[in-house]
Amino acid sequence: MKKFSLILNSRGRPALLKDFLDSVVKTTSNLDDIEVIVGLDKDDPELIDSLNILNSCAFSSYWVGGRPPNLIGALNRLSTLAVAPYLYILNDDVIFLTPSWDSVAWSALAAHSIKFPHGVVYGRTQDLSIDKDKDGKYSAFPIISKKASEILGFCIPTEFYSLGGDVAIYRIFEKIGQIVDLSSIIIQHQLHQTLEQVMNPDLTAYEMRQNTYKNRMDWKTFNVDDYVWKLQNYINEYDKKRNKINE
Repeated sequence: MKKFSLILNSRGRPALLKDFLDSVVKTTSNLDDIEVIVGLDKDDPELIDSLNILNSCAFSSYWVGGRPPNLIGALNRLSTLAVAPYLYILNDDVIFLTPSWDSVAWSALAAHSIKFPHGVVYGRTQDLSIDKDKDGKYSAFPIISKKASEILGFCIPTEFYSLGGDVAIYRIFEKIGQIVDLSSIIIQHQLHQTLEQVMNPDLTAYEMRQNTYKNRMDWKTFNVDDYVWKLQNYINEYDKKRNKINE
């Protein structure tokens, strides 16, 4: 059984994609427990290079389609293909730094599931990004239970085209108190190591940001109440049924 589905989009970055996969190989304690699912654009000039890299990786699969206007929507579509109980939402410009990250995450999430068997949970990992809000408790690259994504209909709110969605999903889980601290799992965000990199992005990031700004959502004022209700209602009903069985 797979334990984690690593989900990401990739465009124009075959070298970074390879770095990502190499880091997964180096830091994962059991590759049989994971799968990597990558969304690719059929109009990507470097598509063939990315396909060659993914085809040489036994634990990866991919979906090729038209370039999505909404990157979060694309991630949510990929999440429906996942078979593992936990979804790790990532970028193609990250690398894993923590040895045996999968064992660390699985142990913490398994302990949480004993106390809260409803299966709704958010894992807060840590990333090294120079532009991340230093006071922010959210994770730029969270682990979200497949059960929660099925209840919500997404792993990240689709109202966000890209930027800000990570904060919005954290706010949802924060309100229901279902967050597991996985900050010992550290991700390096390759293209966000210096201010120069952030201010002078590559073409992929530049075009993504332009599209996001045209469809900008304010993560601070974004109303999460309906989504909080969905998860809390599921948890309440689950607990009622469980208590009735144990009576």
